[in-house]
Amino acid sequence: MIQTCRRRDAWLLFLVSFLALYFELIVIRWLSSEVRVFAYLKNLPLIASFLGLGLGCAAARSGKDAFNKLPLALGILCLVIAFSAQLGITFLPFPISDYLIVGDVTGGFDYSSLANKLWALAKFLAVVMCICAICAYVFLALGQKLGQLLDRFDPLKSYTLNVGGSLAGVIAFSLISFAGWPPLAWFALGFGLLLGFLDNKRVGGLTLGLSLLAIAAVPGRALWSPYYRIDVTPMRADDSNPSSPVVGHNLNVNHDYHQRMLNLAEGSFETDFTVKARPYYNLIYRFVRPQKVLVVGAGSGNDVAAALRNGATQVDAVEIDPLILKLGKQLHPEQPYDSSRVRVFNNDARAFFKLSQEKYDLIVFGLLDSQTLLSSMSSIRLDNYIYTQESLKEALDHLRQGGTLSLSFALTEIWIQERFYRMLKEAAQSEPLCLQTPYDAGISYIVGPSANREWVRGKTDLEAMVINDRIPNTETPLPTDDWPFLYLRHKSIPFAYWFTLSVLFLVGAFWIRKTLAASETPFNGYFFLLGAGFMLIEVKSISDLSLLFGSTWLVNSVVIASILFMILIANLLVAKLKCTAANWAYVGLAACLLFSYFLKPAALAGLGILSKVLMGGLVSGLPLFFAGILFATAFKKVQNVPSAFGANLLGALVGGVLENLAMIYGVAFLNLLALGIYLVSIPVQYRPDWYWLRASKALLPEK
Repeated sequence: MIQTCRRRDAWLLFLVSFLALYFELIVIRWLSSEVRVFAYLKNLPLIASFLGLGLGCAAARSGKDAFNKLPLALGILCLVIAFSAQLGITFLPFPISDYLIVGDVTGGFDYSSLANKLWALAKFLAVVMCICAICAYVFLALGQKLGQLLDRFDPLKSYTLNVGGSLAGVIAFSLISFAGWPPLAWFALGFGLLLGFLDNKRVGGLTLGLSLLAIAAVPGRALWSPYYRIDVTPMRADDSNPSSPVVGHNLNVNHDYHQRMLNLAEGSFETDFTVKARPYYNLIYRFVRPQKVLVVGAGSGNDVAAALRNGATQVDAVEIDPLILKLGKQLHPEQPYDSSRVRVFNNDARAFFKLSQEKYDLIVFGLLDSQTLLSSMSSIRLDNYIYTQESLKEALDHLRQGGTLSLSFALTEIWIQERFYRMLKEAAQSEPLCLQTPYDAGISYIVGPSANREWVRGKTDLEAMVINDRIPNTETPLPTDDWPFLYLRHKSIPFAYWFTLSVLFLVGAFWIRKTLAASETPFNGYFFLLGAGFMLIEVKSISDLSLLFGSTWLVNSVVIASILFMILIANLLVAKLKCTAANWAYVGLAACLLFSYFLKPAALAGLGILSKVLMGGLVSGLPLFFAGILFATAFKKVQNVPSAFGANLLGALVGGVLENLAMIYGVAFLNLLALGIYLVSIPVQYRPDWYWLRASKALLPEK
């Protein structure tokens, strides 16, 4: 009977760990798609979830029961996100500082007066803080159940079950992302598993069922790719006449305009859009008549169709999103992907540059645009690593002798116009020709033998488009693989980030103090520091491996799963070791972090795929392994498992905040920051009575 109960508890711990990570990932994804500010502040939900999980674990031994309120909290969160458009919070007023945002960021506010600006800021803060608070409470409820179950096993066994469940959560999230499931299916799976834990299944089941009905009742039929929420609407010859012929399709991503599928063939129906779009897509072919063309960011096919219309004999189309490719094949009026001259590569552009040995007459950068600044478990950088100095040099290496590169971008700010100009000038060692186009506020930058003002002399329409003389000299920093923040004007943390994080930190600190005091739970500073350091190592590892293998959903899922697998290996190794100290792991960790700081990921890019996997895995995995050894060695000695685990999660929260320093000092700096945190933890481990609030000798690790 006892054995049966322990087996049941083990499964419950595994499933709660699964649900914690599963809900964390799907909430982050859904929230950033429906409430657009969270696409720019994407680590806020991650921070809120770690805050909740940490507090929940810390309060595991308190008399209060938050877990049975989880269905109500989840239901409220689902309703807020599902009906964000009806609530008027899809486009919140956004306190813009010094980075570029494309799309609606006004939230309908008039910023002409100070009073209006303050009111806009107040609405922004109120909505963001309310949503973060609901997220935190959801995960506090899950964390409390997690802490209670962790307390039923010895530390290492409970941690192993937790990591195993988390690993399963990552795999499940990856599979539903690949399958294109909608939010209704995401939560149906999660709610079904959650129902088995609830004491009052009738009330809980009714609440969760009503939440699913509410999600199903949301107007609109969005499609979900591994990366985006996608809305496709037909474009008609006469917008005012719904029965007029369909001449193309609009494709919106996460509620923002993304691209159009247009018929630009000669003799096709002319509309206001095609009048501007046709000369734009045909522009580069007035400078060059290529046989072999590469299109990166091919999207639904407009650039591919343009290459075919202009006589290309081979067009290689690279697009990261499989659903956008599928929609292009089904709906594009010119059917470019059906041509035998087209080869389609569903891959990250940067990964394609590294894997391909092909040379091209022309390389066309489509209008790639993810508008995401950060990368962590919550965020996939789709194009930040595409527009760096190293990336452009890799692209130019794929040109044949005398080849041409064309890069177009919708640019509204003067400083980012100059940034692209200087990036291409330095990468190509020649001045690009800059042309202002009438379509989507775009500027085309062309590098090649005919891309100069002498060549356009006498061509009146082209001469009028040249804006080289209007490019300013603002000397903004150029994006690199170490500082890949294309949309950030200066090396600084933008106002929206530091201000919002400061408010969240103050609220979180008050909540932490109140929760720990109420539950009389000590705060273990050693595990807190280990959590902060580990989060920084994890972020750096994801960035490095994304550079080596691309930022596709598959790569990121494999990377996160590998991190959890590395923790499992360290955990199992420590379980077999008889030693109670792991100072050797500090030495190994310090050596790995210093090596990673000085090693540029691009140095491994030229290796074969097997060598790259082995070397990239070692460089990124060894620091995680040694960090896992340190955690497991200390964790197996604790007597209050929920307290130590909660402190570790709260430390991870701080690591998520410190990640923002990469916007000032670069991604490699995270190695030094993590090393500094681990060095601080060394004297702390020899003072196990060091707590922030209250020390209880009965709860100290054994000496």
